Amino acid sequence: MGETTVEVEYNKKKKYLSLIISEGGGCDILGRDWFEELGISVQGVFGIDGRNNSMKIYELFPTVFGGELGQFKGEPIKLELNEGTTPIFLKHRQVPFALKPAVEKELDKLVQ
Repeated sequence: MGETTVEVEYNKKKKYLSLIISEGGGCDILGRDWFEELGISVQGVFGIDGRNNSMKIYELFPTVFGGELGQFKGEPIKLELNEGTTPIFLKHRQVPFALKPAVEKELDKLVQ
């Protein structure tokens, strides 16, 4: 709907920053400039430092990052649908270039 400037106070810092007002029931949107101006940082799953954390993730979940597909050993998956439910078919997503060889290898296994 529009944009306005608002006074914001966070961690004893007062700034005048832009706020975008959205129409309907959605949330109003703060800009990325708010993070730097207020000293806010995003951490957790949103911020992984590849130099330190990537090896920890590989160590914590070796079966996920083992490089082999089709190795699920859990209970069979069952989807319970309401009676009369109609399936929805969507266009497939493109396979990322880096994953194409692994996907093609698995598809070859299924065809044989």
